Amino acid sequence: MSANIVTAIYIAASVLFILSLGGLSNQESAKRAVWYGIVGMALAVGATIFGPHVAISNILILMIVIGSVIGLVVARRVEMTGMPQLVAALHTSLEWRLSLLASIQSWHRRQDSSVQRRSFMRSRCS
Repeated sequence: MSANIVTAIYIAASVLFILSLGGLSNQESAKRAVWYGIVGMALAVGATIFGPHVAISNILILMIVIGSVIGLVVARRVEMTGMPQLVAALHTSLEWRLSLLASIQSWHRRQDSSVQRRSFMRSRCS
């Protein structure tokens, strides 16, 4: 997926998020507004994952599956009256998943750069 397509998808997702927030002001439009938010988030996540600068790896897929399972379990346990707690729990889980993913990505970059340095040094010594 090219960067221009990703940008267009992000703009569409932003418009859907704005419509979602605007529609939450009354009960009649709230159901539609929630769907705008869901579709907007699906577009944004899809554009990020399948964007030009993201390598889909087994670790990425594993993290998405683990996060989805945890989110599903937490969402089923919390009742509608506990929505603030649900939002806090989901945001917390998102934060630790992102920090774990960033740590893994940093480790992979260090491994790749050390392999490249070793192969460069071997080629120079030969």
